This record gives sequence, structure tokens and C-alpha cells, in this order.
Amino acid sequence: MGSWDGNRFAAVPAPVKKFHCKCKKSRCLKLYCECFNNDEFCSDCGCIDCANRPESANERQIARQQIMDRNPAAFQSQSTP
Repeated sequence: MGSWDGNRFAAVPAPVKKFHCKCKKSRCLKLYCECFNNDEFCSDCGCIDCANRPESANERQIARQQIMDRNPAAFQSQSTP
């Protein structure tokens, strides 16, 4: 879909994925995985044996809950003053 620029529809670029992890042993279920930490599924990453994908949503949710139980602020965005 595009947006009207007065004379024609202007193409709207697809959203670009911001994170590309390279996790090897964590299965992308730890906070140091950029994708998992930012509540995004991995796609087009260089990770190995990934569990941060839609087909592993149950395992991913359990990992998130375990982290939240230990640290309720774990997934809150970090902003710099």
C-alpha cells in the first residue's frame, strides 16, 4: 500500500528489521540476544539452533516469564538522560 502525494501513489518502504543476532549457544532466549531483548522474533539472523521464532512461541514465553520473575524490569526500554 502507498500514500497519495497529490498526483500518484508514493511507495511506502517495508519496515526494516533493526536487530540481527549471532547467538550460538543460548538459543536466542537470553537478554543478550538483541532480538529477544527487544521483543522481536529472529529472522535473517546468524543464530544457531534458534528458539526465538513463532513456531517456538511457547518455549519463548516460558523463558521470558522466568527472566521477568527474576527481574521485573528486564524488558523495559533503557533510555539515556
